[in-house]
Amino acid sequence: MTVDVAQVVGSVGRSHELGPDFRPSTRHGRIDDAEHYSRVRTAMWRHRPLPPVELYKLGSAYYVLDGHHRVAAALDLGQLAIDARVIEHVPGAANGPG
Repeated sequence: MTVDVAQVVGSVGRSHELGPDFRPSTRHGRIDDAEHYSRVRTAMWRHRPLPPVELYKLGSAYYVLDGHHRVAAALDLGQLAIDARVIEHVPGAANGPG
């Protein structure tokens, strides 16, 4: 499925270390984050196929489970949409066997 990048508003698991652009702050950045981001951005700029990001949907907003660098590169490149696998939260639905 394709998701509007503008609807991706947060992160699951890394929100404490990422800025609003989904890139790590220098304080929380991993050593290889900048290099990995650069490779992902270049691949996207060259229209090379990348795996879809994994998103969690809550209401009309999406949160990144996997693919923070791909979302950051999409934002940086002005990409309007991104391929994604989505897990949707349905209010009131059972969370599994009780």
